Amino acid sequence: MVVVTYILCKKNFCIIENLCDKATNRFHSFTFPFSLFCFRYNAFMHGVLYYSTVSGNTRLVGEALMEHFRIMGVELTLQDVASDTTWQDDVDFALFGSGTYAHGMIEKSLRKCVEETWKEKKIRIPCAAIGLGDHRYDREYNMYAADQLESWITEHGGILLCPALRINRSPVKPNNQKIIENWARNFITTLRK
Repeated sequence: MVVVTYILCKKNFCIIENLCDKATNRFHSFTFPFSLFCFRYNAFMHGVLYYSTVSGNTRLVGEALMEHFRIMGVELTLQDVASDTTWQDDVDFALFGSGTYAHGMIEKSLRKCVEETWKEKKIRIPCAAIGLGDHRYDREYNMYAADQLESWITEHGGILLCPALRINRSPVKPNNQKIIENWARNFITTLRK
């Protein structure tokens, strides 16, 4: 009879150990590829949202996504590229988010990352884009940052998992909160397939 079982996950492998087998008084452990464990149990998924914000709205969207992902058992780390441009290699997925500025441009900190810092980066994981905008300032290019980010992701080998999350005006508006929740659910469901 197994009394305690724990799972130790390292970079590429999971080790499941039975701490005490009362019938035999022996320890047992099993090692197998981490990706097999994630595929079978949909557990321990972790991703990053690389974002850039001026007004704080993109961070608000990221915080809302982080909470919805947490409820669905997925960890999301928010990384403001204005202060940290480090590429995270040990994640299962990546999101890229920015408001739309200057007639369809990505905010300058994230734009610098995609055009210079990460210019040669090859992305081999599931991704999605998040674009914010406000039709009161620019009807033609409203939320166009999402299109710019999706193009960059596909040009660099990323796998677009679902259509971009597009938020018009304030992300704290109740209808936008529902859009964020539905998008998060769709993204995680697709990621787990």
